[in-house]
This record gives sequence, structure tokens and C-alpha cells, in this order.
Amino acid sequence: MKIPFILLVATLYFQQSAWATPRDEIGLVLEQSSLTLGSQVKVEIATDWFKVNVPKQGYLVISKAPDWNTYFYRPDKRLYKMMTYAEVLKKSSLIGAMGAFSPTTEIKLPSKHREIHRNGRVWYEYELENTTSKTSFLNEKMDREVIVVKDYKLIILQTNLQKQGSQILSRLNSLPCSLGIPYSLIGLRSDNSYGAALTTGKIRVQKLAMPDFASVLKYKKATKIEDILYISSPSQMFVDLVQ
Repeated sequence: MKIPFILLVATLYFQQSAWATPRDEIGLVLEQSSLTLGSQVKVEIATDWFKVNVPKQGYLVISKAPDWNTYFYRPDKRLYKMMTYAEVLKKSSLIGAMGAFSPTTEIKLPSKHREIHRNGRVWYEYELENTTSKTSFLNEKMDREVIVVKDYKLIILQTNLQKQGSQILSRLNSLPCSLGIPYSLIGLRSDNSYGAALTTGKIRVQKLAMPDFASVLKYKKATKIEDILYISSPSQMFVDLVQ
């Protein structure tokens, strides 16, 4: 039986519209703060994609299966930079020239960890004994300070995100790849107070809309990743994060 031409065109149109529309699904939303990405960071996690919004610096990071290419983009300047999955994993740190300001680039995961089960979720806790970091920064008075933190405790959250997505999120936080996504990283400061390199304030389940990758690809390609990460200069970015 022949299909009328008008009906065929209409069918193809609606199919293409369905493919072009980002799909919705239930996922996790984490509100985080870190020395690597700054404060008020929003992380959206699905099964085969993630989105990280870094509002203090004005850029976003998205990635999805199956290739897990990672896109850093700035809506204000309509710029984007793509890194392949392999390129991301090769970086010791993605943020901070790339890693100049990271206090955690040398952390190695021990072979053993403790599982924590709470409210239907699973966390992995790593005791990072004999780990020490020194972070130098400019305070609000523009005086240079050095903070020494040792014996970190890293907590990883198990999610439904595919392994490649979890690995990329680990690299965004300058952390080694693990069984899930980074949840918190807290150590002991030289004054015996606790120093947090990464914290998660809230976590919730909600309906998520998959990022519109096609729209991002319409932006202009940046020549280097620093064009996306830095508002003005690397030093000014770090002052903004600390403040």
C-alpha cells in the first residue's frame, strides 16, 4: 500500500521533532562547593549524561554517551570547547591552568574503602592517610596565605551514571577515577580544624531535561580551554573562588 506523500512528510516531521527535543528523565541534582570549581555549583546526573553549572565563573560542562565527549561552554560569549573522553582522562586536573591551583592533583586512592548505606543510597569512604596539600591564595585583603591540609577523607556517591561520566566528573574535581562521583573531600588543617576541598550541601531526586547539545555546537569554537574557564585571568578566577 502506498503512503500518501503529505502523510509521509508529516510523519517524518514529527519523528525529527521528537529526536531533536531533549528528553526528560528522573535523575539526581547535587549542590556543591569546591576549591576546584567554586561555590554554588549545580551537578545534574542522569544515566547516560551529566551537566555541571558553574555560575560563579559563568560556564557549564556537559557530556553524554556513547562517545562521552565533554563540552565546556559559555552562554554569555557563545563559545565552546570540546575535549574527547581520552583527553579528559589524561589531565591530572582540568581546572586551573590545568591544575596549578588544585590542592588535590596528587591524591591516590587506597585499595580499601568503607561502604556507607543510608536512606537507600551508597557511599564509599576512603581514608587518605599521609596525604598533605599546601594551598596558596590571596585573601580578601589581597595578602598571600598558605593553608596546609593533611589526612584527607574522600567520600564517593554511587549513582546510576555510567562509568565514563563518573570518571569525567572526578577529573573535573581534580580527583582520581573511582566507583562513583565525588561527594566530599575533607582534611585536617594545621590548626586542627577541618578544611574542606569539596562539600555537597544538598542532594535531591528530580525530573531532568537532557542538555541541548545541538544548540551548543552552534556556538563559536574557542581556541583553548582557558577561554571558557577564565573570566579575565587565572589569578583573578582563583581570587573569586576563595572569596
